[in-house]
Amino acid sequence: LIQDAIDSIHRLSRMGFSWSDISGRLSELVEDHVKVVCDSFNAKDKILNVKLQGQVIPIDINLSAAANASQFFDRAKRLERRAINAKRAIEELKLKIDGEVERSLRERIVRPVKIIGVIRKKKWYENFRWFISSNGFLVVGGRDASQNEALVRKRLDGEDIFVHAEIHGAPAVIIKSGGKSVPDETLLEAAQFAVSYSRAWSVGLEVASAFWVYGNQVSKTPPSGEFLARGAFMIYGKRNYLKNIPLRIAISVEFVDGYLRVIAGPPSAIRKITKYYLTLAPGDIPRDETVKRIKSALISVVDDFLKDGVKRIPLHAFLEFLPQGSFRFIK
Repeated sequence: LIQDAIDSIHRLSRMGFSWSDISGRLSELVEDHVKVVCDSFNAKDKILNVKLQGQVIPIDINLSAAANASQFFDRAKRLERRAINAKRAIEELKLKIDGEVERSLRERIVRPVKIIGVIRKKKWYENFRWFISSNGFLVVGGRDASQNEALVRKRLDGEDIFVHAEIHGAPAVIIKSGGKSVPDETLLEAAQFAVSYSRAWSVGLEVASAFWVYGNQVSKTPPSGEFLARGAFMIYGKRNYLKNIPLRIAISVEFVDGYLRVIAGPPSAIRKITKYYLTLAPGDIPRDETVKRIKSALISVVDDFLKDGVKRIPLHAFLEFLPQGSFRFIK
């Protein structure tokens, strides 16, 4: 499909269309079957930007698809010379360039193959509990009263969504909406996140309820004569309730910027990121035994080029993502 897109651009040029015409009318001029991958065309540099699995990849139209792939391979190889499976990864990419190219480019080219380490500069939200929802929204929750306070005071905007479990001792959870409408699927995932990291887990509940409001309904200003403790808030206006949410947390690892990081959240959100994850529910397996089983299971199933990285992740890195209490494995 990539080669077809390159050929389509050249055919348009031979038909008399200028590079500027092609750039400005790309979706109109190219053949229907390649429109799905053609994002934009840089007339000056002769670069066709193609869309593959949510990523935009620059393709030099003066080179073939295979030659473009080779350039990516060479760049990756310089970064992964000491990686055990570099040769295998490159060969797989070459074989897939005309077939399952979308997955290959996303998993092996856009992401460097070499695992550099497990220590890196964190994003601000990684100091909290967090996940990316099925619809692409960042969801962040506090680990304690101090973090709840900081999260609401510094990160909650008026158009964001505030979610809280209907139980004392639950985290403040916010959905960063970016001014967009938040789908029901994300609301349910945030609610599941809120109840799973609440006290409901440690007492062994299977389901719990939560509510959500907009950020502009949350205030640190109490009624006259009253006092709000750290991590406590006033909610004004209508509360939107979500009842009988199952307590479930999925845990896995994600390869980002050359590093592995532990990720956890609602199973429906985590399976959008990786096919390798474990789903947990309240049970009777202690926390220390649970993290050992998690790490062992992930080592046994992840791609070979990730195994060494998972082995080097300390157990406490997994422990930080577990609710308080005991566990059982669902999946």
